[in-house]
Formats: sequence, structure tokens, C-alpha cells
Amino acid sequence: MQNYRQNFVNRAANFLYWNFWTLNRESRKDLFYAIREYVLDELFVSVVSLVLFYNTFDEWFIRQIRAAETFEACELPIDHQMCRTNQRRY
Repeated sequence: MQNYRQNFVNRAANFLYWNFWTLNRESRKDLFYAIREYVLDELFVSVVSLVLFYNTFDEWFIRQIRAAETFEACELPIDHQMCRTNQRRY
């Protein structure tokens, strides 16, 4: 069950970032608040240690969303290169 959960968490984080950078600014803002309200509470609430992530970029993305109080305070770059060069942990 842990392996299934780990795969799901990683796919979800990766898709959320991809979706984030494909949207315009206003839609990214809406997605940011939707992630904070629904996804973090439901999906990532028990991933406190965040050791389930395969790569550091997806972990960083979730930490950024979790740490920022507002969309404006969130420092998420819209950079296609970052998605392609994230490093796998294992």
C-alpha cells in the first residue's frame, strides 16, 4: 500500500506543477488557493516528513504551496526547464 501511495503522491505533485505553469496568472492564483484548501489537507496532510517524494523539485513545490499564506507571497517560478531537470532521489 505504501508503494501505491508514494506513486500517487508523486504523480499528483508533478501534475499540479505542470498544470500550474500552463495557466495564466489569474488561473494560477485560483489553482494555488484550491491546492491549499483541498489538496494539501486531503492528499498531503500526512506527508509531514515529505519523504515520499521521488525528487527534490516536487517536494519543494509542495513545501512552497504549504508555506505561503497568499498567492502573491508564493515564490513559484514558471520555468519549463525546472520541470525537465528535477533530480530523482532514488
